[in-house]
Amino acid sequence: VSAANKNDVVPVVEISDKNLKTHEIKLYRNGTECESGSADGKISFKLPDADKYITAVMTTDQTEDGIVKKLVFDNFPTEEIYDGSYSLEVTAGDKALNTNSADMEFSVNRKGSVFAIKDIDKINNQYLNIAPSVVITERNVDKHKPDSDVVIIVDKGSNTVQLTPDQYSVSEPEALDDKSGYEYEYT
Repeated sequence: VSAANKNDVVPVVEISDKNLKTHEIKLYRNGTECESGSADGKISFKLPDADKYITAVMTTDQTEDGIVKKLVFDNFPTEEIYDGSYSLEVTAGDKALNTNSADMEFSVNRKGSVFAIKDIDKINNQYLNIAPSVVITERNVDKHKPDSDVVIIVDKGSNTVQLTPDQYSVSEPEALDDKSGYEYEYT
């Protein structure tokens, strides 16, 4: 699956080992783990804070190279609630208790940009002597149009404040490693 996705989103995970014993697959959406469960040969990942699911089918084959488990996701639904930043983490272990892990991050951008606060753990629910700069990343399949305006509104609970252009900076678009989209940083 690409780093940024506007059309079909069909991740595929393949795990193989001559002596495969255990495996664990976790899906996160916007930093929160999706609960998983299985029934009728399908694995379902429940979106956090929604009664919506992403489904996948796991197959197991015995080959001359060992056991091969393959998880193929159904195409992610196109509703806006499925847009977001995802992380897929896979851990596999063999009979000798060796383990290997891999993860992949991607975004689903069918309805527009996906935003995230960079290093949120360093500022969220922390006591800070000095307020650090907040960096927000925007990931999109498409570049901004040249005549696009940036509007940043800060929600302070009881009121909102629109920042003026001298209160923030916007980076030039940076192509994602796999060239599937662009990322901007707002500071």
